[in-house]
Amino acid sequence: MAFNSNIFIFLFLPLCLLIYYLSHDKIKNYVLLLASIVFYAWGSPNTLIVLLASIAINYILISIMEISKGKSRKLFLVLSLVFNIGILAGYKYIDFFLSGINVFTYLAGFAPLTWRKLSVPIGLSYITFQQISYIVDIYKDKDKSYVNPLDYVLYILIFPRLIAGPIMLYHETSIQFKERTHSFDKFSYGIWRFSIGMFKKVAIANSLGLVADNIFSTDPSLLGIKYAWFGMVLYTFQLFFDFSGYSDMAVGIGKMFGFDFPENFNRPYISKSITEFWKRWHMSLSRFLKEYIYIPLGGNRVSTKRTYINLWIVFLISGLWHGAAMTFVIWGIYHGTLLILERVYLLKVYKKLPAIISNGISFILVGIGWVFFRSESLSYALRYLKAMFTLSFAQGINFYNMDISLKTFVALLLAVLISFIRYERFQNVFDRLKSKDIIKYVLSLIILIYSLAALSSGTYSPFIYFKF
Repeated sequence: MAFNSNIFIFLFLPLCLLIYYLSHDKIKNYVLLLASIVFYAWGSPNTLIVLLASIAINYILISIMEISKGKSRKLFLVLSLVFNIGILAGYKYIDFFLSGINVFTYLAGFAPLTWRKLSVPIGLSYITFQQISYIVDIYKDKDKSYVNPLDYVLYILIFPRLIAGPIMLYHETSIQFKERTHSFDKFSYGIWRFSIGMFKKVAIANSLGLVADNIFSTDPSLLGIKYAWFGMVLYTFQLFFDFSGYSDMAVGIGKMFGFDFPENFNRPYISKSITEFWKRWHMSLSRFLKEYIYIPLGGNRVSTKRTYINLWIVFLISGLWHGAAMTFVIWGIYHGTLLILERVYLLKVYKKLPAIISNGISFILVGIGWVFFRSESLSYALRYLKAMFTLSFAQGINFYNMDISLKTFVALLLAVLISFIRYERFQNVFDRLKSKDIIKYVLSLIILIYSLAALSSGTYSPFIYFKF
Protein backbone atom coordinates (compact mmCIF):
# COMPACT_ATOMS: atom_id res chain seq x y z
CA MET A 1 0.00 0.00 0.00
CA ALA A 2 1.62 3.24 -1.14
CA PHE A 3 1.01 6.77 0.08
CA ASN A 4 0.04 7.78 -3.46
CA SER A 5 -2.63 5.10 -3.85
CA ASN A 6 -6.35 5.78 -3.66
CA ILE A 7 -6.96 3.11 -1.04
CA PHE A 8 -4.40 4.70 1.28
CA ILE A 9 -5.58 8.29 0.81
CA PHE A 10 -9.33 7.73 0.85
CA LEU A 11 -9.67 4.70 3.15
CA PHE A 12 -6.67 3.55 5.16
CA LEU A 13 -5.30 6.88 6.42
CA PRO A 14 -8.69 8.49 7.29
CA LEU A 15 -9.86 5.32 9.04
CA CYS A 16 -6.61 5.06 11.02
CA LEU A 17 -6.81 8.69 12.09
CA LEU A 18 -10.45 8.35 13.10
CA ILE A 19 -9.86 5.25 15.25
CA TYR A 20 -6.63 6.70 16.66
CA TYR A 21 -8.22 9.94 17.88
CA LEU A 22 -11.31 8.17 19.22
CA SER A 23 -9.09 5.83 21.25
CA HIS A 24 -7.89 6.41 24.79
CA ASP A 25 -4.31 7.60 25.12
CA LYS A 26 -3.31 4.29 26.72
CA ILE A 27 -4.18 2.29 23.60
CA LYS A 28 -3.14 4.76 20.88
CA ASN A 29 0.15 2.91 20.36
CA TYR A 30 -1.72 -0.39 20.00
CA VAL A 31 -3.94 1.17 17.34
CA LEU A 32 -0.84 2.39 15.48
CA LEU A 33 0.81 -1.02 15.78
CA LEU A 34 -2.22 -2.84 14.39
CA ALA A 35 -2.48 -0.30 11.55
CA SER A 36 1.21 -0.79 10.77
CA ILE A 37 0.86 -4.57 10.60
CA VAL A 38 -2.14 -4.23 8.26
CA PHE A 39 -0.21 -1.69 6.16
CA TYR A 40 2.77 -4.04 5.78
CA ALA A 41 0.63 -7.14 5.20
CA TRP A 42 -1.22 -5.35 2.41
CA GLY A 43 1.99 -4.77 0.48
CA SER A 44 3.97 -7.89 1.38
CA PRO A 45 1.78 -10.58 3.01
CA ASN A 46 4.18 -13.41 2.12
CA THR A 47 7.06 -11.86 4.07
CA LEU A 48 5.16 -10.55 7.11
CA ILE A 49 5.88 -13.71 9.10
CA VAL A 50 9.60 -13.32 8.32
CA LEU A 51 9.56 -9.75 9.57
CA LEU A 52 7.67 -10.60 12.76
CA ALA A 53 9.97 -13.56 13.45
CA SER A 54 12.99 -11.31 12.95
CA ILE A 55 11.60 -8.76 15.41
CA ALA A 56 10.85 -11.50 17.97
CA ILE A 57 14.34 -13.02 17.73
CA ASN A 58 15.94 -9.59 17.98
CA TYR A 59 13.88 -8.75 21.02
CA ILE A 60 14.95 -11.99 22.75
CA LEU A 61 18.64 -11.42 21.95
CA ILE A 62 18.50 -7.79 23.05
CA SER A 63 16.67 -8.65 26.29
CA ILE A 64 19.34 -11.21 27.16
CA MET A 65 22.10 -8.76 26.21
CA GLU A 66 20.61 -6.11 28.47
CA ILE A 67 20.91 -8.29 31.58
CA SER A 68 24.31 -9.72 30.60
CA LYS A 69 27.70 -8.37 31.60
CA GLY A 70 31.22 -8.35 30.26
CA LYS A 71 32.04 -10.70 27.41
CA SER A 72 28.55 -12.24 27.44
CA ARG A 73 27.04 -8.82 26.74
CA LYS A 74 29.38 -8.30 23.81
CA LEU A 75 28.65 -11.83 22.55
CA PHE A 76 24.94 -11.11 22.29
CA LEU A 77 25.67 -7.80 20.58
CA VAL A 78 27.69 -9.67 17.96
CA LEU A 79 25.01 -12.37 17.62
CA SER A 80 22.33 -9.74 17.10
CA LEU A 81 24.37 -7.87 14.49
CA VAL A 82 25.27 -11.09 12.65
CA PHE A 83 21.62 -12.14 12.68
CA ASN A 84 20.37 -8.86 11.20
CA ILE A 85 23.12 -8.52 8.62
CA GLY A 86 22.65 -12.20 7.77
CA ILE A 87 18.92 -11.70 7.12
CA LEU A 88 19.69 -8.73 4.88
CA ALA A 89 22.44 -10.58 3.04
CA GLY A 90 20.36 -13.73 2.63
CA TYR A 91 17.48 -11.92 1.00
CA LYS A 92 19.26 -9.22 -0.99
CA TYR A 93 22.86 -10.21 -1.72
CA ILE A 94 23.22 -13.97 -2.15
CA ASP A 95 22.62 -13.80 -5.90
CA PHE A 96 25.06 -10.89 -6.20
CA PHE A 97 27.85 -12.70 -4.36
CA LEU A 98 27.17 -16.01 -6.13
CA SER A 99 27.43 -14.32 -9.51
CA GLY A 100 30.92 -13.16 -8.54
CA ILE A 101 31.91 -16.60 -7.22
CA ASN A 102 30.54 -18.29 -10.34
CA VAL A 103 33.04 -16.39 -12.48
CA PHE A 104 35.77 -18.43 -10.79
CA THR A 105 33.79 -21.69 -10.80
CA TYR A 106 33.33 -21.26 -14.56
CA LEU A 107 37.05 -20.66 -15.11
CA ALA A 108 37.80 -23.71 -12.94
CA GLY A 109 35.42 -25.87 -14.96
CA PHE A 110 32.92 -26.46 -12.15
CA ALA A 111 29.14 -26.18 -12.31
CA PRO A 112 27.80 -22.80 -11.17
CA LEU A 113 26.47 -22.43 -7.65
CA THR A 114 22.74 -21.74 -7.48
CA TRP A 115 20.37 -20.32 -4.88
CA ARG A 116 16.62 -20.23 -4.78
CA LYS A 117 15.69 -16.57 -5.18
CA LEU A 118 13.70 -15.30 -2.21
CA SER A 119 10.99 -12.65 -2.14
CA VAL A 120 12.65 -9.68 -0.42
CA PRO A 121 10.56 -8.16 2.41
CA ILE A 122 9.70 -4.60 1.48
CA GLY A 123 11.67 -1.99 3.37
CA LEU A 124 14.17 -4.61 4.56
CA SER A 125 17.19 -2.30 4.29
CA TYR A 126 15.51 0.37 6.41
CA ILE A 127 14.18 -2.15 8.91
CA THR A 128 17.66 -3.66 9.33
CA PHE A 129 19.21 -0.29 10.08
CA GLN A 130 16.44 0.43 12.59
CA GLN A 131 17.16 -2.87 14.34
CA ILE A 132 20.89 -2.18 14.40
CA SER A 133 20.32 1.29 15.88
CA TYR A 134 18.28 -0.26 18.68
CA ILE A 135 20.82 -3.02 19.35
CA VAL A 136 23.83 -0.71 19.53
CA ASP A 137 22.01 1.82 21.72
CA ILE A 138 21.07 -0.92 24.19
CA TYR A 139 24.68 -2.11 24.23
CA LYS A 140 25.91 1.42 24.90
CA ASP A 141 23.28 1.67 27.65
CA LYS A 142 21.99 5.03 26.44
CA ASP A 143 18.55 4.40 27.92
CA LYS A 144 17.94 1.64 30.46
CA SER A 145 14.18 1.68 29.81
CA TYR A 146 14.52 0.67 26.18
CA VAL A 147 13.34 -2.90 26.20
CA ASN A 148 9.60 -2.40 26.22
CA PRO A 149 7.99 -4.84 23.76
CA LEU A 150 5.34 -2.46 22.44
CA ASP A 151 7.74 0.46 22.04
CA TYR A 152 10.26 -1.75 20.29
CA VAL A 153 7.85 -3.31 17.79
CA LEU A 154 6.20 0.03 17.04
CA TYR A 155 9.62 1.64 16.56
CA ILE A 156 10.40 -0.96 13.89
CA LEU A 157 6.99 -1.15 12.22
CA ILE A 158 5.40 2.30 12.47
CA PHE A 159 3.88 2.58 9.02
CA PRO A 160 4.58 6.20 7.94
CA ARG A 161 8.32 5.49 7.74
CA LEU A 162 8.24 1.69 7.39
CA ILE A 163 9.04 1.33 3.68
CA ALA A 164 11.53 4.06 2.85
CA GLY A 165 12.41 5.93 6.01
CA PRO A 166 13.42 8.33 7.30
CA ILE A 167 15.69 6.18 9.47
CA MET A 168 14.93 6.87 13.13
CA LEU A 169 17.73 6.48 15.67
CA TYR A 170 16.11 5.07 18.77
CA HIS A 171 18.05 7.14 21.29
CA GLU A 172 16.79 10.28 19.51
CA THR A 173 13.15 9.25 19.19
CA SER A 174 12.43 6.79 22.03
CA ILE A 175 10.56 9.31 24.19
CA GLN A 176 7.95 9.81 21.44
CA PHE A 177 6.78 6.21 21.77
CA LYS A 178 6.05 6.84 25.44
CA GLU A 179 4.57 10.30 25.23
CA ARG A 180 3.94 12.88 22.50
CA THR A 181 1.80 15.92 21.94
CA HIS A 182 -1.24 16.27 19.68
CA SER A 183 -2.48 19.65 18.55
CA PHE A 184 -4.44 21.30 15.77
CA ASP A 185 -1.33 23.18 14.58
CA LYS A 186 0.68 19.97 14.43
CA PHE A 187 -2.08 18.12 12.59
CA SER A 188 -2.62 20.95 10.08
CA TYR A 189 1.13 21.16 9.46
CA GLY A 190 1.07 17.42 8.82
CA ILE A 191 -1.59 17.92 6.14
CA TRP A 192 0.52 20.69 4.60
CA ARG A 193 3.64 18.48 4.42
CA PHE A 194 1.63 15.54 3.09
CA SER A 195 0.15 17.76 0.35
CA ILE A 196 3.57 19.12 -0.62
CA GLY A 197 4.96 15.59 -0.80
CA MET A 198 2.06 14.39 -2.91
CA PHE A 199 2.55 17.29 -5.32
CA LYS A 200 6.28 16.57 -5.61
CA LYS A 201 5.54 12.96 -6.48
CA VAL A 202 2.60 13.13 -8.87
CA ALA A 203 3.10 16.54 -10.49
CA ILE A 204 6.90 16.71 -10.78
CA ALA A 205 8.60 13.34 -10.27
CA ASN A 206 6.09 11.32 -12.31
CA SER A 207 6.10 13.85 -15.17
CA LEU A 208 9.90 13.89 -15.34
CA GLY A 209 10.11 10.13 -14.81
CA LEU A 210 7.98 9.35 -17.86
CA VAL A 211 10.60 10.88 -20.16
CA ALA A 212 13.61 9.80 -18.09
CA ASP A 213 12.44 6.18 -18.26
CA ASN A 214 12.08 6.42 -22.03
CA ILE A 215 15.57 7.85 -22.40
CA PHE A 216 17.20 5.32 -20.07
CA SER A 217 15.49 2.44 -21.88
CA THR A 218 17.05 3.55 -25.18
CA ASP A 219 20.38 2.33 -26.53
CA PRO A 220 22.85 5.09 -25.48
CA SER A 221 24.51 5.00 -28.92
CA LEU A 222 21.25 6.33 -30.39
CA LEU A 223 20.75 9.16 -27.90
CA GLY A 224 23.47 11.59 -28.80
CA ILE A 225 24.94 14.13 -26.41
CA LYS A 226 21.78 16.29 -26.14
CA TYR A 227 19.36 13.56 -25.08
CA ALA A 228 21.94 11.84 -22.87
CA TRP A 229 22.43 15.03 -20.84
CA PHE A 230 18.72 15.76 -20.86
CA GLY A 231 17.96 12.29 -19.49
CA MET A 232 20.57 12.68 -16.75
CA VAL A 233 19.13 16.05 -15.67
CA LEU A 234 15.56 14.72 -15.70
CA TYR A 235 16.46 11.70 -13.59
CA THR A 236 18.49 13.84 -11.19
CA PHE A 237 15.40 15.89 -10.43
CA GLN A 238 13.00 12.93 -10.65
CA LEU A 239 14.89 11.02 -7.97
CA PHE A 240 15.01 14.00 -5.62
CA PHE A 241 11.34 14.93 -5.95
CA ASP A 242 10.23 11.29 -5.78
CA PHE A 243 12.22 10.52 -2.63
CA SER A 244 11.80 13.89 -0.92
CA GLY A 245 8.10 13.72 -1.79
CA TYR A 246 7.83 10.40 0.05
CA SER A 247 9.79 11.82 2.98
CA ASP A 248 7.53 14.88 3.17
CA MET A 249 4.48 12.62 3.19
CA ALA A 250 6.02 10.42 5.89
CA VAL A 251 6.87 13.44 8.06
CA GLY A 252 3.37 14.82 7.46
CA ILE A 253 1.62 11.58 8.45
CA GLY A 254 3.87 11.35 11.49
CA LYS A 255 2.77 14.85 12.56
CA MET A 256 -0.88 13.82 12.23
CA PHE A 257 -0.21 11.07 14.78
CA GLY A 258 1.85 13.34 17.04
CA PHE A 259 5.34 12.19 15.97
CA ASP A 260 8.28 14.36 14.97
CA PHE A 261 10.22 12.33 12.41
CA PRO A 262 13.72 13.46 11.41
CA GLU A 263 14.05 15.44 8.20
CA ASN A 264 15.65 13.67 5.28
CA PHE A 265 16.50 16.53 2.89
CA ASN A 266 17.70 20.10 3.06
CA ARG A 267 17.76 21.36 -0.54
CA PRO A 268 20.70 19.16 -1.60
CA TYR A 269 21.13 20.56 -5.10
CA ILE A 270 22.28 23.96 -3.83
CA SER A 271 25.40 22.22 -2.46
CA LYS A 272 28.77 23.64 -3.46
CA SER A 273 30.62 20.36 -2.93
CA ILE A 274 29.92 16.65 -2.60
CA THR A 275 30.79 16.98 1.09
CA GLU A 276 27.99 19.51 1.51
CA PHE A 277 25.68 17.40 -0.65
CA TRP A 278 25.91 14.51 1.80
CA LYS A 279 25.00 16.84 4.66
CA ARG A 280 21.80 17.70 2.78
CA TRP A 281 20.84 14.45 0.97
CA HIS A 282 19.15 11.51 2.76
CA MET A 283 20.28 12.99 6.04
CA SER A 284 18.88 10.20 8.19
CA LEU A 285 20.99 7.65 6.28
CA SER A 286 24.08 9.87 6.50
CA ARG A 287 23.54 10.23 10.25
CA PHE A 288 23.20 6.45 10.68
CA LEU A 289 26.33 5.72 8.62
CA LYS A 290 28.31 8.32 10.56
CA GLU A 291 27.17 7.23 14.03
CA TYR A 292 27.11 3.45 13.60
CA ILE A 293 29.84 2.79 11.02
CA TYR A 294 32.16 5.77 10.43
CA ILE A 295 32.74 6.69 14.08
CA PRO A 296 33.19 3.05 15.26
CA LEU A 297 35.79 2.63 12.49
CA GLY A 298 37.70 5.52 14.00
CA GLY A 299 36.13 8.38 12.05
CA ASN A 300 38.58 11.24 11.64
CA ARG A 301 40.27 10.57 15.00
CA VAL A 302 42.80 8.31 13.29
CA SER A 303 45.52 9.03 10.75
CA THR A 304 44.65 10.90 7.57
CA LYS A 305 45.16 7.78 5.47
CA ARG A 306 42.92 5.72 7.74
CA THR A 307 40.27 8.47 7.69
CA TYR A 308 40.17 8.26 3.90
CA ILE A 309 39.86 4.48 4.06
CA ASN A 310 37.00 4.86 6.56
CA LEU A 311 35.18 7.25 4.21
CA TRP A 312 35.65 4.85 1.32
CA ILE A 313 34.35 1.90 3.36
CA VAL A 314 31.28 3.85 4.51
CA PHE A 315 30.28 4.78 0.97
CA LEU A 316 30.99 1.31 -0.33
CA ILE A 317 28.53 0.06 2.32
CA SER A 318 26.11 2.82 1.33
CA GLY A 319 26.24 1.64 -2.27
CA LEU A 320 25.66 -1.98 -1.32
CA TRP A 321 22.83 -0.98 1.03
CA HIS A 322 21.00 0.59 -1.90
CA GLY A 323 21.14 -2.51 -4.05
CA ALA A 324 22.89 -5.77 -4.90
CA ALA A 325 24.41 -4.71 -8.21
CA MET A 326 27.74 -3.41 -9.45
CA THR A 327 26.06 -0.16 -10.47
CA PHE A 328 25.33 0.64 -6.81
CA VAL A 329 28.79 -0.49 -5.71
CA ILE A 330 30.42 1.82 -8.27
CA TRP A 331 28.06 4.64 -7.26
CA GLY A 332 29.17 4.26 -3.63
CA ILE A 333 32.86 4.06 -4.57
CA TYR A 334 32.43 7.09 -6.84
CA HIS A 335 31.04 9.25 -4.02
CA GLY A 336 33.58 7.97 -1.52
CA THR A 337 36.40 8.80 -3.92
CA LEU A 338 35.02 12.30 -4.58
CA LEU A 339 34.83 12.98 -0.83
CA ILE A 340 38.45 11.92 -0.41
CA LEU A 341 39.55 14.09 -3.35
CA GLU A 342 37.69 17.05 -1.85
CA ARG A 343 39.48 16.62 1.46
CA VAL A 344 42.84 16.32 -0.26
CA TYR A 345 42.52 19.16 -2.76
CA LEU A 346 39.17 20.02 -4.34
CA LEU A 347 37.57 21.89 -1.41
CA LYS A 348 40.39 24.45 -1.60
CA VAL A 349 39.65 24.90 -5.30
CA TYR A 350 35.90 25.26 -4.76
CA LYS A 351 36.43 28.05 -2.20
CA LYS A 352 38.25 30.12 -4.83
CA LEU A 353 35.44 29.73 -7.36
CA PRO A 354 32.22 31.77 -7.55
CA ALA A 355 29.40 29.99 -5.70
CA ILE A 356 27.41 29.42 -8.90
CA ILE A 357 30.38 27.63 -10.50
CA SER A 358 31.09 25.32 -7.55
CA ASN A 359 27.33 24.64 -7.29
CA GLY A 360 27.20 23.76 -11.00
CA ILE A 361 30.22 21.45 -10.75
CA SER A 362 28.71 19.66 -7.75
CA PHE A 363 25.36 19.27 -9.51
CA ILE A 364 27.03 17.72 -12.57
CA LEU A 365 29.16 15.38 -10.44
CA VAL A 366 26.07 14.23 -8.53
CA GLY A 367 24.19 13.75 -11.81
CA ILE A 368 26.98 11.60 -13.23
CA GLY A 369 26.70 9.42 -10.14
CA TRP A 370 22.96 9.08 -10.67
CA VAL A 371 23.64 7.57 -14.11
CA PHE A 372 25.16 4.54 -12.34
CA PHE A 373 22.28 4.58 -9.85
CA ARG A 374 19.64 4.53 -12.62
CA SER A 375 21.25 2.14 -15.11
CA GLU A 376 20.24 -1.51 -15.22
CA SER A 377 23.84 -2.65 -15.72
CA LEU A 378 27.36 -1.32 -15.43
CA SER A 379 27.94 -1.68 -19.17
CA TYR A 380 24.84 0.42 -19.89
CA ALA A 381 26.00 3.12 -17.45
CA LEU A 382 29.42 3.32 -19.09
CA ARG A 383 27.89 3.52 -22.57
CA TYR A 384 25.49 6.21 -21.35
CA LEU A 385 28.35 8.26 -19.94
CA LYS A 386 30.19 7.84 -23.22
CA ALA A 387 27.15 9.28 -25.01
CA MET A 388 27.18 12.24 -22.59
CA PHE A 389 30.79 13.08 -23.37
CA THR A 390 30.93 12.25 -27.08
CA LEU A 391 30.00 14.93 -29.59
CA SER A 392 27.34 13.05 -31.54
CA PHE A 393 23.68 13.57 -32.29
CA ALA A 394 20.55 11.48 -31.86
CA GLN A 395 19.76 8.84 -34.45
CA GLY A 396 16.03 8.52 -34.99
CA ILE A 397 15.26 10.09 -31.59
CA ASN A 398 12.98 13.10 -31.27
CA PHE A 399 10.71 14.82 -28.76
CA TYR A 400 7.70 12.88 -29.98
CA ASN A 401 8.98 9.33 -29.51
CA MET A 402 10.52 10.26 -26.14
CA ASP A 403 7.12 11.60 -24.94
CA ILE A 404 8.68 15.02 -24.30
CA SER A 405 5.88 17.58 -24.06
CA LEU A 406 5.05 20.96 -22.56
CA LYS A 407 4.17 19.12 -19.35
CA THR A 408 7.77 17.87 -19.15
CA PHE A 409 9.22 21.36 -19.37
CA VAL A 410 6.71 22.80 -16.88
CA ALA A 411 7.65 20.05 -14.39
CA LEU A 412 11.36 20.68 -15.06
CA LEU A 413 10.91 24.43 -14.52
CA LEU A 414 9.12 23.79 -11.20
CA ALA A 415 11.89 21.38 -10.20
CA VAL A 416 14.59 23.97 -10.92
CA LEU A 417 12.74 26.76 -9.11
CA ILE A 418 12.00 24.68 -6.02
CA SER A 419 15.53 23.25 -5.93
CA PHE A 420 17.54 26.44 -6.38
CA ILE A 421 15.53 29.54 -5.39
CA ARG A 422 16.30 30.58 -1.83
CA TYR A 423 12.69 30.92 -0.78
CA GLU A 424 13.68 31.56 2.84
CA ARG A 425 14.28 35.16 1.75
CA PHE A 426 10.52 35.52 1.45
CA GLN A 427 9.80 33.83 4.78
CA ASN A 428 9.87 37.05 6.79
CA VAL A 429 7.37 38.64 4.44
CA PHE A 430 5.09 35.62 4.73
CA ASP A 431 5.41 35.51 8.52
CA ARG A 432 4.15 39.10 8.76
CA LEU A 433 0.92 38.29 6.94
CA LYS A 434 -2.03 38.27 9.35
CA SER A 435 -3.81 35.57 7.38
CA LYS A 436 -0.75 33.37 6.78
CA ASP A 437 -2.37 30.30 8.37
CA ILE A 438 -5.48 30.62 6.24
CA ILE A 439 -3.30 31.04 3.14
CA LYS A 440 -1.37 27.88 4.04
CA TYR A 441 -4.58 25.89 4.62
CA VAL A 442 -6.05 27.05 1.31
CA LEU A 443 -2.80 26.26 -0.52
CA SER A 444 -2.72 22.82 1.12
CA LEU A 445 -6.24 22.13 -0.10
CA ILE A 446 -5.52 23.36 -3.65
CA ILE A 447 -2.28 21.38 -3.90
CA LEU A 448 -3.90 18.24 -2.50
CA ILE A 449 -6.92 18.47 -4.83
CA TYR A 450 -4.67 19.02 -7.84
CA SER A 451 -2.40 16.14 -6.83
CA LEU A 452 -5.35 13.80 -6.33
CA ALA A 453 -6.74 14.78 -9.74
CA ALA A 454 -3.34 14.15 -11.35
CA LEU A 455 -3.09 10.85 -9.50
CA SER A 456 -6.52 9.71 -10.68
CA SER A 457 -5.90 10.69 -14.31
CA GLY A 458 -2.44 9.13 -14.54
CA THR A 459 -1.02 5.65 -14.22
CA TYR A 460 0.22 4.41 -10.85
CA SER A 461 3.94 4.97 -10.31
CA PRO A 462 5.61 3.48 -7.21
CA PHE A 463 8.16 5.43 -5.20
CA ILE A 464 11.69 4.76 -6.42
CA TYR A 465 13.10 4.02 -2.96
CA PHE A 466 10.52 1.30 -2.29
CA LYS A 467 12.86 -1.21 -3.93
CA PHE A 468 15.63 -0.46 -1.44
